[in-house]
Amino acid sequence: MKRLKSTVITTAVIAALFFSGALFFSCSLPGNGDYGTLVIALPGPEVRAAVSDAFTATLSYRIECDGPGGRITRQSGAGVSLSIPLDAGDWTVTVTILNTAGQTIGSGTRTVVIEGGKTTVLQIPVAIDTRGNDLIRFAITSPVSAEGVMVPNSTMIDVSVPFGTNLTAMNFTATHTGTSISPAPGTPLDFSSPQTLTVRAENGQEKIYTVTVNLSPPLTPGDGTAVWPPAATWQSYGLSSGLTQPSGTAVYTAFVSSGTLLVYLQNAGTAAFDNLVSQCTVLGGTPTTSSGSGYSIYELAYTYSGTNFTLTLTYGSGVLILSIEPYDPSGFAVWPDNSRWTVFDLSGLTQPAGTTVGDVTESESPALLSVTLNNINPAAYEDLLSQFTARLGSPFTSTGTSATQAREDIFMTTLGVNTLIVTLEMDTANDEITITAVKY
Repeated sequence: MKRLKSTVITTAVIAALFFSGALFFSCSLPGNGDYGTLVIALPGPEVRAAVSDAFTATLSYRIECDGPGGRITRQSGAGVSLSIPLDAGDWTVTVTILNTAGQTIGSGTRTVVIEGGKTTVLQIPVAIDTRGNDLIRFAITSPVSAEGVMVPNSTMIDVSVPFGTNLTAMNFTATHTGTSISPAPGTPLDFSSPQTLTVRAENGQEKIYTVTVNLSPPLTPGDGTAVWPPAATWQSYGLSSGLTQPSGTAVYTAFVSSGTLLVYLQNAGTAAFDNLVSQCTVLGGTPTTSSGSGYSIYELAYTYSGTNFTLTLTYGSGVLILSIEPYDPSGFAVWPDNSRWTVFDLSGLTQPAGTTVGDVTESESPALLSVTLNNINPAAYEDLLSQFTARLGSPFTSTGTSATQAREDIFMTTLGVNTLIVTLEMDTANDEITITAVKY
């Protein structure tokens, strides 16, 4: 092995390449008997590197020395000098550069012979990849917690949140390579439509990611397969730790209507009622109203300080009903997704522009879906009337006009072995259009 000349060289930097930079790490090895000391100065902001000072300051460094006696590892940040005593002998020294995400963005290796009583100088050039502009992780942090899922081979990210979650002011966190992301985490965004995030690399290249937040299907009356709502559903109402299903009970139905979460439990004895009362108390609730006698029928209502809902427990005859009613249901009611209209052969039905959803109610037996719209006008009614006529033919009956402030059109048709009745009503005096679809 060739002996290296005995000189001391300070940290040096070579010019940047088109897509990468390079750093030289200098190591002085003053001899001292049967060992020497490896000194490595790690570049900091005061060193003009082939990349910017600000970027250099964010890097961390791992130094691995392999030689007599095994491996010696040190880790440090920028602008630090490390002194590492090494036994005399052959050593392989590796410097690895890591970004803020803990990813390797450069490394270099050199071999050196440490001789007792002699000083040896070692230089390790390390090329830094400055192209990093990857979004490693994305997650919604409020009003609910939800992890983003990267669509394979794309820059698309999907996030699923509970039905009824307010999408208009959501906070998020993100982990990325490169120097910056815009908008920055902590900036509330309106995810009622897809939002874009731009990650900028050290060399200035940008990559744009599109984040889409989807509402999970609503909890609906079931066919024996209804389940206790997941933690994320409770969180959407402000119950961070949620509620757990009392032992021995069975969920008959669990669904959201007009923003109100309703859960019906069967096989519910007094112990189940007491269990939920205890949970509500632990969460900080104090009953504001109570009624009933014994446990033949009993109701407790809780209003939680600082929250936007009232929780009510009602028990009687082995059935326990739990409801969470928000003070402002407008933040929970949304236009039903296409799968729910498909039950009535009404796929693709769209909400008239400018209207807002004030109420959504549904059941399974019979199959019923009712939607109330506010902020209406005659054009919105004509839009819906046209959509229903295109799918179901002419109305079975039609009464009223826009001039009378009240209109009603009823459609009736067969749907397999069932009968489908769709009622479209407008009440301009109360600013409401109501759509009701029933399958008998």
